[in-house]
Amino acid sequence: MPTSLDERNPRNPDRDWVNIFAAFSISVTLFVAVVVVASRYPSAGKWISDAVQAEFADPGAPSDAKTAEQPRNVVHAAKTK
Repeated sequence: MPTSLDERNPRNPDRDWVNIFAAFSISVTLFVAVVVVASRYPSAGKWISDAVQAEFADPGAPSDAKTAEQPRNVVHAAKTK
């Protein structure tokens, strides 16, 4: 006699918590690792920034850095007397 889907693959609530904890702990570990690398090696900030921009860059965008939008308003410090 065929069994229902629930009988073949019962849900285990304890297993769900293990998966949630594993995903959360991996995310936190990666975040802490990036923060540690960025704080110990100041030049790593540029490397991390370049990696993130390469990951999420528009493939159709030009790769030349000169084409990036430049700020339009330049703020100058006021002269003191």
